[in-house]
Amino acid sequence: MPTETFFNLPEEKREKIIQTALEEFAQHSYAQASISRIVRRAGIAKGSIYQYFKDKKDLYLYLIQLAGEAKLRFIAQEKPGARQDFFDDFRDLLVVGARFNLASPRNQLYAQMASKMYTSPIRDEMLTKMKEMSEAYIADLVRAGQEKGQIRTDVPVELLTYFLNAVMTEFHRYLAKVAGVDPDRIVEPENLERVQRLDLERIFTDLVDVLENGMGREDARWSP
Repeated sequence: MPTETFFNLPEEKREKIIQTALEEFAQHSYAQASISRIVRRAGIAKGSIYQYFKDKKDLYLYLIQLAGEAKLRFIAQEKPGARQDFFDDFRDLLVVGARFNLASPRNQLYAQMASKMYTSPIRDEMLTKMKEMSEAYIADLVRAGQEKGQIRTDVPVELLTYFLNAVMTEFHRYLAKVAGVDPDRIVEPENLERVQRLDLERIFTDLVDVLENGMGREDARWSP
């Protein structure tokens, strides 16, 4: 994470470093991203970047954290107030989360940077960090749903949270397939626009219906 020296910088200089680093990691894979290019474009001495961050990985981790925090703020601002139904709330969460990527140029950079994470040598660490950031939010939704009697209570909250997190993390691949785009390039501006033109409300309603009612036919009965 950034040092105190970084946070003591004038806001304009901090923002310049962040914006430049975001653009670098959005345009290049983690391995190809260059600290030299970042400092040159940001107009700072190369040695000074190491007064702010331990190394490239430290800088990247910070940008991932900023992306996660920005998405949670966006969801809090855009999602309707809590409803009485867990599944309606979860559907709203998915729809608003999908809209986040096109909400601003900065959000598009966050999305492009995150998409390259899947080929990064620190992929697992990044995925873990992102899941941890959303875990508490989802766990609160699950507990509220259990308290209202809308979700079974014989399954641990941790397992339900893990399952829902996995759905949220990987569902972009299904959206890419429906939109006819490469899932590894889904965050390219033209591809994001194609995804946004999908009937996201219907797609997420179908997904939540499966979560709520399962995959089995209503008339099906399991026997030992």
